[in-house]
Amino acid sequence: MVYHTAVRYPAIPYKRRVENIFYSNQDQKKIKSILVYDNLHSEASASVTAGGVGYSFVNIRLKSEKGRNVDYDIGIYA
Repeated sequence: MVYHTAVRYPAIPYKRRVENIFYSNQDQKKIKSILVYDNLHSEASASVTAGGVGYSFVNIRLKSEKGRNVDYDIGIYA
């Protein structure tokens, strides 16, 4: 594992919370896998918007349910 973070943001009433996570590997090692785990087991979504597996960087977009918190564990492996 080259990167791990816990992402937690409070809810915004009646709105979806959208957050972006950016990671760039300074050693230029290619990413082999990405794990994004929703700790709330909700209908939230996470998607890779740039880079990812095979690249040395990744941008991840996290989107919550309406009026719910964002709570993810993110692990990136190289």
